[in-house]
Amino acid sequence: MIGLIIGLVLLAVIVGGGSFFLITKALNPGGNQTNTVTPTAQTDLQPTQAPTPTVPPQATPIPTPTDPNQNPYPPQTGTLVMSDPMHDNSKGSKWDEQSFKGTNGDTSTYNCGFSGGAYHITASANGLWCNPEAPTLVFSNVALEAKLTIIKGDRAGLAVRVDQKANTSYTFLIDTSGSYILEAYSPKSGFSILRQGADAAIKTGLNQTNLLALVVNGTTFSGYVNDQLVATVQDSTYASGQIGVYGEGVNQASDIVASDARVWKI
Repeated sequence: MIGLIIGLVLLAVIVGGGSFFLITKALNPGGNQTNTVTPTAQTDLQPTQAPTPTVPPQATPIPTPTDPNQNPYPPQTGTLVMSDPMHDNSKGSKWDEQSFKGTNGDTSTYNCGFSGGAYHITASANGLWCNPEAPTLVFSNVALEAKLTIIKGDRAGLAVRVDQKANTSYTFLIDTSGSYILEAYSPKSGFSILRQGADAAIKTGLNQTNLLALVVNGTTFSGYVNDQLVATVQDSTYASGQIGVYGEGVNQASDIVASDARVWKI
């Protein structure tokens, strides 16, 4: 079964017996923390206007555990169930490897897969996200960590509690301006922003590698960038699901590289 892939065009494509779900997403230019974004046409997409990055005075890097297999993120418990450099699919994670084109006049091409010893999420005109389809990578409470580099495009991030059948998920995103968004998605409600802002812990611009982590424990979601906590929020909408990585461009080509993914089951 081919894993779920989400982009920015409203479309469903059947390839090799599996389904690709693509969704139009209107980017919110700095709304409030509970704003719900209804999917709209691709021509309505606008770059996010980021607030000035700030770091709270109490912000400190998380301590490094003495055991390299220990979960470094609070509550610093759990079992390491995946450690994948993402050079290829030899570690058994079964990251999606697919290439396809749009239909109904959409000539864009989309790719998720390995190239040059790295995992790339690319699109010729706008963005998409991929998640692995390994049946064992389904979690309720989990800490997901990966390095993300935006070669082209605007945003990169992580996804947890992904339900391919219901097409629902949570994502934690950063962009090239230093902003972040923690949001939930459902086909009925669209993208609901749970928390957004800016943080100086985020390396800005293209070709910068940021270490992201998204930790979900019960109803608490925490987003980390480069070992610093930047966002925490409570939500109980979705209980469990798969994990994924995310890449997005705003009316432009995108190429996001993901590497060094680790997962702890809490």
